[in-house]
Amino acid sequence: MQHLKLSFLFLSLLSVVCLSAQDGKNFLGEWESNDSDGYGKYSIFEYDGKIHAILYYWKDSKEEFSLEKELAKISDEEWEQESKLNDEEHFKSLEELLVLRDFVKKENRWKGKIIYDEDGSTIDGSLKLIDKDKLEVAYSYWGFSDKSIWKRIN
Repeated sequence: MQHLKLSFLFLSLLSVVCLSAQDGKNFLGEWESNDSDGYGKYSIFEYDGKIHAILYYWKDSKEEFSLEKELAKISDEEWEQESKLNDEEHFKSLEELLVLRDFVKKENRWKGKIIYDEDGSTIDGSLKLIDKDKLEVAYSYWGFSDKSIWKRIN
């Protein structure tokens, strides 16, 4: 898990790349959600022409996770080893933290997969900017649909 968390930092630095689709860059950055499930913070980035997001902070009534605290536990030797991985290896190492994956533009929405459990199971999802600081994250499966509004962290 430490390797995965460390990869986030390195990949985040590498992912400041413009998307080929004009409005995809508007998703990039830090976002937060606050709803009945809990409070989360996310980093949305572009990799290989697609939009992805990782969870870097989560708190609910049962648990609290902070990537920053986990990264502080990493030794200098582990940091050095991490710097030797290529981009694809870094991206694959983030899988435990990914919550949005492979979003591409289709008409006026971005469509991709939302990862909803620790096993990596996915459901279809969509992203739509409501305004520059509000993002609608919606999903649908087996006739059930829901959405969450994420707010940009400035």
